[in-house]
Amino acid sequence: MSTAVTCLRAQTPYEESWADGVKSKTGHSSPEEVRPIEYYRLQGVDLARALRDFWSVASIAVAESAIEIASGFEHMLRWFEGAGTVVRPYEVPDNATAELQRASDLDRRIARLFGSVGEQSFEEGIETEFSRELERVVRAYGDNAVVAVGQRIAGGTVKPEAAAEALRWLGQMDSPITYRQRLDLLERSLSAPSAWIRDGASLGLASLDDPDAMPYLERAIEREQIPELREDLQRVLSQLEKTRQCLCS
Repeated sequence: MSTAVTCLRAQTPYEESWADGVKSKTGHSSPEEVRPIEYYRLQGVDLARALRDFWSVASIAVAESAIEIASGFEHMLRWFEGAGTVVRPYEVPDNATAELQRASDLDRRIARLFGSVGEQSFEEGIETEFSRELERVVRAYGDNAVVAVGQRIAGGTVKPEAAAEALRWLGQMDSPITYRQRLDLLERSLSAPSAWIRDGASLGLASLDDPDAMPYLERAIEREQIPELREDLQRVLSQLEKTRQCLCS
């Protein structure tokens, strides 16, 4: 450190304590005895040079610390390599890459599924290539497939008729591992703005025949403005009520 910096520090009677935010005395009895900057100028102290020298020393100290950290990291890598461990910084794990590819494949299959509908018409209970492919996708991708279908429907990117058909078949298919996810999607779809989708959801719930959906159906009936659809919802609710009574008896 330069003489100017040493002189400046020697004339400074107080040191800042960053830990507790108070000043600790180093020699004088009161703050009034701290000499102003003008005093150092009159004494011939080059303040600009002193500060410049101070920051130069501080920069060197920071650089030396960085070098020590880097050297320590390099030493750690060498130790790992010596122990037979292969270190590949920032490399994406194989399983993560596989999951990303799987998600991309699912997205493409769902897009093709709904994109293939065209002007195709659906009849309740009649299998089509659409329904068969939907079941294949759900069997292959499980809950993720059901979630992906729900996202497409909620995003309004598919035709309401196709969305209703998907919901009907999600209620009919035999897939125990996706049961809760399918039930959840059907319950939420009762609130869809499209009457097609609400109708498809009610038919899917009728196929599942799960009394747990009764509160959702009751709220849907209260909201429904279309008389015919409200009657259909009421019929499904009555069916689930009978199922609950049978389960309780």
